[in-house]
Amino acid sequence: MDVAARWLARLAGLVILGGFAAAAVALTGPPHGYSGGSIYPWWTWVLVLAGVGAGGVVLLAPAAGPAAGRGAAPRAATCVALVVGAELAGTGAVARKHWNAALGMGGFGAGQIPEMERLAVVIALAAGVATLVAGLLLLTSGVLGRRGWTSTSWPTLGLATGIVVLLPLPLAVELGRPTLTTWGAAGLIYGGPWALGLAVSAWSAGETRMALLGTVLGCTALAAIGPQMADLFTGWTRGPLLVTAGAVLALSVHVARRGGPRADAVPS
Repeated sequence: MDVAARWLARLAGLVILGGFAAAAVALTGPPHGYSGGSIYPWWTWVLVLAGVGAGGVVLLAPAAGPAAGRGAAPRAATCVALVVGAELAGTGAVARKHWNAALGMGGFGAGQIPEMERLAVVIALAAGVATLVAGLLLLTSGVLGRRGWTSTSWPTLGLATGIVVLLPLPLAVELGRPTLTTWGAAGLIYGGPWALGLAVSAWSAGETRMALLGTVLGCTALAAIGPQMADLFTGWTRGPLLVTAGAVLALSVHVARRGGPRADAVPS
């Protein structure tokens, strides 16, 4: 049974690695490059490379652990893949609708728009599959559940709810008024993925919780540094994103000090 679990963990790592690798290929764009410039911010590549690295760790680490996928390294890598995969999938979904609005209407690279939209779908689907597999791997590893609930879980869940409900509102301000398009984009790229990572961490403990919080913190920091997706958000976004990053940092420090056991409680 342990051997079968190890091979399943390896298979999961291979799928995660392959999903992010496919997203990387799609992110490079058409064979001759983007003639009108790319709408993806530079830190999209950070998400992709983090996912590729995480998939590699999950693929190679199970053989060294006491049980498949239950070592600290593969668990942390799975957490990274879950959060950055969700954000990358949201980025691809938004880009699918935004390429024409950002470049095609101005005539820049208009001939490439259909191909770039298809590549955005590849990014969304490939990253989405990697996210789903990472989530299933966490669920079956035994590190999530009521045993991970502590006094710090309530503020964690509260921040997750606040991010998914409130953060898209100030980010959805374009030319002085919110629009449904920018509200949905903010939820797909930022609010939803970050809230997912925080919510999962509320039911985890030890290294798993800190890996999830650390990944969300890194993602919020990258978004706060910017820039955002071209012609999607205004300069107003930096303030709310900085506030969000600060809130996640404060929560991470609080959890590190009072978050319960230092190690994950994994059932044998």
